[in-house]
Amino acid sequence: MEVRLYPADLGQDGARPISQAGNPTAASPEMARRVLEKLQTLSKPFGTSIAIENGMGVIRVEAKGAN
Repeated sequence: MEVRLYPADLGQDGARPISQAGNPTAASPEMARRVLEKLQTLSKPFGTSIAIENGMGVIRVEAKGAN
């Protein structure tokens, strides 16, 4: 099982007009990397490992014993 994280650009870096800030758009490869690396750092203390693959984050979850 896995969780996929698709990074979005909310325009908070000042690269877009203020009227478009907060409107999510697909993140550029550079922005996606920065967002995912930040999530990696924030998640690590909780024991969550996020792999970066093809511009998305992937959290792999080990299945617990079947019932």
